[in-house]
Amino acid sequence: MEEFVFDRISCLQKGDKTTIPTIFLHGWMDNSLSFLPLSDYLESLNGYYIDLPGHGKSAHLNTSYTLETYCYWVLKLISHIKSQPFRGEVPNK
Repeated sequence: MEEFVFDRISCLQKGDKTTIPTIFLHGWMDNSLSFLPLSDYLESLNGYYIDLPGHGKSAHLNTSYTLETYCYWVLKLISHIKSQPFRGEVPNK
């Protein structure tokens, strides 16, 4: 298992890095560690278990926590995983 921080997002990567990335999103008031027991059964996947902003080891934001805000950060992380530039803008809500 590899732990890394991209921008302000804490992420765990576990599994076969040669396969298509699979991103696991936790529920409200939870974090990436809730997936660890399940991850042992998913070793054939290239799993990315993220802490959304304000959860787990991820940084808190100076903005509202909205669906748009979470989507922005998830898409930014996906771009990083795919090693392609992200062209989104931070939501101002």
